[in-house]
Amino acid sequence: MAARICYNGELTTPDTAGIRPEALTSMPALYQIIHTTAHRALHPEMHLEIVRQAFAAVYPDRPCPAPDTETLQACIGELLSENRCPRLGNSLRLLLCPQGLDGEPSPCWMLDTAAPLYYSGYTLWHKRLTLSIFPCEYLYMGYPTTVSQQIAGYGLSVAERAGCEAAVVENFDGVLTNVGDEPLFVVFGREVLTSPLACGATDSVMRRLIFGACRKEDVPMREEPLTRAMLGHCDEAFTASVQGLVSIDGYAGKRYFNLMAGRLIGSIR
Repeated sequence: MAARICYNGELTTPDTAGIRPEALTSMPALYQIIHTTAHRALHPEMHLEIVRQAFAAVYPDRPCPAPDTETLQACIGELLSENRCPRLGNSLRLLLCPQGLDGEPSPCWMLDTAAPLYYSGYTLWHKRLTLSIFPCEYLYMGYPTTVSQQIAGYGLSVAERAGCEAAVVENFDGVLTNVGDEPLFVVFGREVLTSPLACGATDSVMRRLIFGACRKEDVPMREEPLTRAMLGHCDEAFTASVQGLVSIDGYAGKRYFNLMAGRLIGSIR
């Protein structure tokens, strides 16, 4: 964790705020990983819309503590400057908690810096990943929660032990839902497919931006439950991260082309 965090709009340290570091992953919360450039968030309104909708769905009886866009941007700039983060690019995590991390009963919000990024905008990741399938279901599947973050980390460790570099979650209905909390896309010919939110896929800024890029590039796009059988027949597959698009190199001996992700990244800003 960074030396300073932003807790309910105020810069502090975890010790000063009485926050145990392990509480940031063990306590229930909704989250967003935000890409910044020049110490400003990209698409802050979209991040806030997604996390507010998720908070209302998961905690319908609790008031949403999310800041407004202006406050979020100001706090991001102040936090990154205080922690001496590079201006080129960074990622931050926004947490919305149903109760205070310091034991207070009121909902709270928090920012902490996650990692520096080496590009000011979104890019096509230089490394292509091999994919494995991680059968799993968990509480509040389809929402970006601290539980889903932990599941993503465990799924990745399972994939790495199998010699792979990414894991897509497969729910008990056999639907491939997400890689981490980002969508999986497959390509058949010129058509791009991804699992619908109603099947347990997670809404994200990158998901929305990819949909927009498909419309801009006049690429046919539709939502359909993805299955492991489709991975054996598709021409391409790709996912997303806070940095941009990530091309999938292959799955279970099948190797994919790498054309569509390169075509779409130019329309993602």
